[in-house]
Amino acid sequence: MYTSIPTQNSCARAWAAAAAALSTDREAYNVIVDVDKPSFLDTVDHAIISLVDQFLRGHDGYSIATVANTIFPQSLYERYGSPAFFLEYLEIYDTFRSTKRWGRYFERMIRHQVRDGTQVNPLEQLVEKLRAACSRKTGVSQCV
Repeated sequence: MYTSIPTQNSCARAWAAAAAALSTDREAYNVIVDVDKPSFLDTVDHAIISLVDQFLRGHDGYSIATVANTIFPQSLYERYGSPAFFLEYLEIYDTFRSTKRWGRYFERMIRHQVRDGTQVNPLEQLVEKLRAACSRKTGVSQCV
């Protein structure tokens, strides 16, 4: 069973629409969400984010910024750029890994051990494939 959410203009609106759908249908295991403009943010989006952040903080949860940084460490990316921030993240991650179990999502995206024992960075490989596709002008609708 899946629940399809109508296309939303932004990530915040998509999250709100999915949360609303799940509040009435608690048996949905596969929620499909389409976001038209993933980087779009306006006052409505900021209001949604602020409301969720207030709720999380009021219930001893992590802030949205903390949760977002476990998915993608924006501050490290801004400080070191790509690809250097991958190595910086892994160095920092390895120092706190033994004491905390959260924050592993990004680590799993950038460190994968293959059968022969070598490690690869799947996210970096994906970005390189997208860059190559952009240079060929095939299959990618928006290139940055």
